[in-house]
Amino acid sequence: FEMESAEDYSAIRQRFEDKGQGHVFKYFDDYSEEEKTAFIEQCKEIDLDEFERLYQEVCLNQTKVDEHDGIEPIDKDLIHSFSTIDKETKQKWTFTGAQQIVKGTVALMVFAGGMGTRLGSSDPKGMYDIGLPSHKSIFQIICEKFLRVQSYAAEICQRAGMNCAARFRCVLYIMTSGVNDKATRDFFAQNENFGVPEDRLVFFKQASLPTFSFDGKLMMEDRTKIAIGPNGNGALFEALRSDQVLKNSISENKVEYIHLVGVDNILNKFLDPIQIGLAYTKGLKGCSKFSQKMYPEEPIGIFVKKGGKIDIIEYTELGEDMAKQTYEDGTLKYNQGNIINFLLHVETLNDLVSKADILNSLYHKAIKKMPVYNEKTGTSEKPDKENSYKLELYIHSFLPYVEGSYELIEGIRSEEFCPIKNKEG
Repeated sequence: FEMESAEDYSAIRQRFEDKGQGHVFKYFDDYSEEEKTAFIEQCKEIDLDEFERLYQEVCLNQTKVDEHDGIEPIDKDLIHSFSTIDKETKQKWTFTGAQQIVKGTVALMVFAGGMGTRLGSSDPKGMYDIGLPSHKSIFQIICEKFLRVQSYAAEICQRAGMNCAARFRCVLYIMTSGVNDKATRDFFAQNENFGVPEDRLVFFKQASLPTFSFDGKLMMEDRTKIAIGPNGNGALFEALRSDQVLKNSISENKVEYIHLVGVDNILNKFLDPIQIGLAYTKGLKGCSKFSQKMYPEEPIGIFVKKGGKIDIIEYTELGEDMAKQTYEDGTLKYNQGNIINFLLHVETLNDLVSKADILNSLYHKAIKKMPVYNEKTGTSEKPDKENSYKLELYIHSFLPYVEGSYELIEGIRSEEFCPIKNKEG
């Protein structure tokens, strides 16, 4: 090590020792110079105080609640199905939404921190060629739709007699992760951002959290790396709290609503004027798209009312009997499937970010089988049973804490929901 690196190493190792995590340096003296530098850089990114606090508050003190307590169908007047929205209302919402798109008061945010592993690719999922004749990547499709809807909004306003030439004022936010940030940025740069203006495109990296044993000890991915992974799409909350570039962009561009979507559903109607118009017309704190279930027991998250608040629960929490419950007209009571499509007011997001106690309560404690480094074989081996915790934060967990009105609007399944999860099927 050079002197500066040696000083870093000494201080960092002492910090880990003081927190009872000194075991991660067990093989450090055997590393190559390159491995030592990479390891120290990884250690710098781990906030041990935050890690310790989350372990204490989420893993040790999290109270188990009855998942079925207070689950009810969502009030019908908060659900807007296309079959029940009259033509005049659709036109009104569409025009209102188009006006806001032209003004640039709404932004699109894509959760793109995942890799294409399940698709047979070692690249970020957004770079995947889904097999169209054009061979367009998911990112290219998203960007082209993002630009197209802004041109469409300008046309709507022009037809209404407004003088508004097509312009691209909306901002596109791409949330990456530590494993794919550079590859994603490079891919956009190599393709000239797929036409998105440079000043309308912002990348930010979601936070990562270490995987740790049941007794709170950091775990090693292999001999030279601490096991670290993205902490779910709810990492947006932490980014809004700590990423100054992201915060400045939202403020400087006077963004009022952010449309949050997953990278893998290319059928999403990004910045849908009707959805935006609904939110603005009714002054909503947020608005989600849903898809009707194909059958009662379909394995998809479900919008429900839980404890008097709108929430999303896993299909396993609902149970077979409740999943089959119907109204007198034969329609399912629990029929609003989550397609990861949230339009949220910026004030709503900022309010959640400012409440640390709420954010802590949103973390899910997942129990995992984490490979363990075997000194004798020099390889990492997967255990027979669960041996670790991984903390995950999901964007939909915020719903019960929204203070104010929140409604749902239907997305036609055949037109708006086809997530790309696997290479086939």
